[in-house]
Amino acid sequence: MPVTLAGADPEVLARAAARRLRFPVVVKQRRSRMGVGVVRCVGRDHLEAVLDSLWRVGDEVVVQEYVPTGGASLRLLVVGSEVVAAARFQARGEEWRSNAARGGTAEAADPDDRAVEIAIAATKATGLGICGVDLLPGRDRVVVGEVNPTPGFIGLEKATGVDVASAVIGHMLSLVG
Repeated sequence: MPVTLAGADPEVLARAAARRLRFPVVVKQRRSRMGVGVVRCVGRDHLEAVLDSLWRVGDEVVVQEYVPTGGASLRLLVVGSEVVAAARFQARGEEWRSNAARGGTAEAADPDDRAVEIAIAATKATGLGICGVDLLPGRDRVVVGEVNPTPGFIGLEKATGVDVASAVIGHMLSLVG
């Protein structure tokens, strides 16, 4: 995972981020969705303003190291202990978030064994039975950018042709069966 910091005081968190991370950094709201609530801050003043604003409205946030990916990510949808669909997402233009809801493109992917292993391990570590695991290709490593317990899968279905909803329902039925 990217180095991630959390805290209850925006000034203390900004100071810690400036000390431990290089700018730019990424601020993520706890309840961010489809790339909304994910902000890249280029300097300490910017970070302090974003954190202060979000705390004033009561949002919980984390600050993460920015992983330069060229706007690319790999989403693996895990159901049970199996990856049922995978797609590579690519941001459009100058956008750095590869989310399809932000205008990114998606194409089916055949993840290597290591990516599948990481996605399943992340799923087990969080105790989730169904989730989307976003892997970010960094310069020298692949990191888990997010483990999403409520992953959107419309773009994933369009890219892969996999009926994700049926896989999810089948898994749920197997649990009560």
